[in-house]
Amino acid sequence: QKRIKGHIVMSFVSYIMQRTLELELERNNIEYSHEKIREAIKNMEYIDIKANEQHLVIRTNMNLLAQKILKILNIPIPKVVTPYEEFIEKLKLQNENKEIKGLERSKAKV
Repeated sequence: QKRIKGHIVMSFVSYIMQRTLELELERNNIEYSHEKIREAIKNMEYIDIKANEQHLVIRTNMNLLAQKILKILNIPIPKVVTPYEEFIEKLKLQNENKEIKGLERSKAKV
């Protein structure tokens, strides 16, 4: 019972996220298909490498739709090679900024 409810919630959240992205793509006159969106997001990958006392994160090539998706979501396109610590710090800052924006929105509604 609990697993079924969890699955339904995750499916709903996934649908809302996908539909929101579709609406943003339409509003920005960007052609898309469900398959192209899935493929673009699926192919956004990073490789974590440790070599010669260096710890780096390398971004794989991103197709044009993936770049447009990040731009629409106000997510800066990361450098191809980033020191691990810098990569983690940027993730933390992005999460903090999203939390702050969420708080600002909720305060504005009150």
